[in-house]
Amino acid sequence: MTLIARYISMPNRLFSSLVFILILIGQIYELLHFINKTNRSLSYFLDTIKDKDYSATSNIELVDKSFKSLNQSFKGIAQTIFNSKIEKEAQFQLLKVIIDKVQPGILLYDCDHANLTLMNQSATKMLNLNPEDSFKTIQKKVPGISELFTTPFAGKKTVDLDLANEKLQYLVHSSPLKLVSKQYILLTFHNIQEELDNKEIESWQKLLRTLSHEIMNSVTPIISLTETSLMQVQHESGDLKAKTELNETSIAKIQKALKTIEKRTSGLYQFVDDFRKLAKIPEPNKKQFQVSELFNSVYNLLSEELDKKSSELAIKLQNQDMKLTADFTLVEQILINLIKNANEASASRIELSAFEHNSNICIEIIDNGTGITKQKINEIFVPFFTTKETGSGIGLSLSRQIMHLHGGTITVKSEPNKATVFTLTF
Repeated sequence: MTLIARYISMPNRLFSSLVFILILIGQIYELLHFINKTNRSLSYFLDTIKDKDYSATSNIELVDKSFKSLNQSFKGIAQTIFNSKIEKEAQFQLLKVIIDKVQPGILLYDCDHANLTLMNQSATKMLNLNPEDSFKTIQKKVPGISELFTTPFAGKKTVDLDLANEKLQYLVHSSPLKLVSKQYILLTFHNIQEELDNKEIESWQKLLRTLSHEIMNSVTPIISLTETSLMQVQHESGDLKAKTELNETSIAKIQKALKTIEKRTSGLYQFVDDFRKLAKIPEPNKKQFQVSELFNSVYNLLSEELDKKSSELAIKLQNQDMKLTADFTLVEQILINLIKNANEASASRIELSAFEHNSNICIEIIDNGTGITKQKINEIFVPFFTTKETGSGIGLSLSRQIMHLHGGTITVKSEPNKATVFTLTF
């Protein structure tokens, strides 16, 4: 430009001026081309990052050696991002394998698009589905499953699902999730039908063992005494003895045998009556009442009996206005049974308390009596199992059934001669 300015004003230098002008135009063109090429390289690099095509960034070569360090920095960034992508993909595949291998069935529902985004192998086997099934197909194969998504709940509940004309019971855990402004529902399925069947068979076996034990204990002496009585009144041939052949000793033996038979049959009748009570628990008549009213009623009913053994009954309420929706009479019966058991276990102090935990009402009965050994603690809820000589063995079994009818639970922890804790959770 300096030469052009110098020569263009000189006479006879027109040709030189034109040459310099052409050279200037060429330089400007090359400069623009250089800048545009660098811009294109940068734009290409950023586009590949945006499109997640990290491998293509290795082909970027910025012009001029002065951009060598910048070019290396760009390639290093691309390689780091590419390695992160590989690591992320590997973690995703590992997580997918783990999810597929876990036993519970897992379904992840996208609330915004009304579709399933995740279904593990356990879910496909458990619900008789195919991995490629759409949500509409799943709704047809498993009637009632859509209600778990359209009417979401937090927590767990037991549901019955019809699969291939067979009704199966599942324990379903539901968790609403929010990820990157998207709403999801995570469901986990546990097939408890087989477990319930096994528990039912085990319960029947325990019950039958108890029934056979009690019946045999009564029937065996009755048979023996009946044979002894028959021997007193008849000959070996089966003919009745004459009155003259019966003496006072024979009559006394017969009388003693009949009294024993009467006692054993009365015990057997009582046992059958207890079994009838166990099998005919009425449906709870649930009403709302104050827990303090329940505790005061129990205290008034048992105060005299506790005083006889110098047992102290302490009542604790987390909130004096705490209310419970249940069958007052049935829950009262549970508390009476548990406090009586504690009193008979030589407890000097019994504590009756109520508190809220995880939105549930909990009632605890704590005593410092003799307690329950580890060997027996798993048997105490079995019908007719008792650790007391005069016990019927149905009190705790009745209590568990009553709590089950209320949709609650009864649990026990015991450290012999220190503390035994029964917890009722509603």
